[in-house]
Amino acid sequence: MITEDLRKKLTGVHAYLVTPFTEKDEINVEGLRENIQFLTQNNVSVIVPSGGTGEFDSLTQEERKKARKFKKTSTYSGITVSERNN
Repeated sequence: MITEDLRKKLTGVHAYLVTPFTEKDEINVEGLRENIQFLTQNNVSVIVPSGGTGEFDSLTQEERKKARKFKKTSTYSGITVSERNN
């Protein structure tokens, strides 16, 4: 992506999500969906799942894949979703 295009997309309020877990220590996909819906309804323009709250390094590779799969299958009009590539 061209730097200027990226700058335009990365403006506004950025939210770094906390990954919710179930009582069985599995990613709570419904909770993640609810968190993202709340943020999109409240003028957040960039969402970074597992990006800045520290849990990224604590997630297993399988959990990271699950979070990425969820992100890829979820669409939010006008929202930029950013992600670490590890």
